[in-house]
Amino acid sequence: MVQQQSCDVVAITETWWDESRGWSTALDGYKLFRRDRKGRRGGGVALYIREAFDAKGIETNEDGVECLWVEQNGPPIIQEEALRELLRCLDTHKSKGPDGIHPRVMRELADELVKLLSSICQQSWLTGEVPEDWKLANVTPIHKKGGREDPGN
Repeated sequence: MVQQQSCDVVAITETWWDESRGWSTALDGYKLFRRDRKGRRGGGVALYIREAFDAKGIETNEDGVECLWVEQNGPPIIQEEALRELLRCLDTHKSKGPDGIHPRVMRELADELVKLLSSICQQSWLTGEVPEDWKLANVTPIHKKGGREDPGN
């Protein structure tokens, strides 16, 4: 079964799928983009895309690989589960950033922070504004080799 939360495009391929069965297998939040059988008996392929996208077409490159070009209708949806996973992958051995929050705290509070952070990200996208704090970084030069007075080192 497909985890629909994490896929923008879903391809269903079945050797038994032919014209005797319906192509309208519904996936909530998706629309059927393409269906074909590649001239074989069975060998059905159905390609579904999220309803939030408009397909612009399929292009075949020089290696024969087909590329699907899509365009999103409206603003992106910040998926809380994806954001939660990113928070859970923070490196706890890194130092805290300009916000003064240690990555370990962010990682351990991922479940509590995800709603707030996804809301902030969504609002940032809709308004086209990025919070000033997000533009700050702590940069510490680390000497590697050569003379310390040379800025290239």
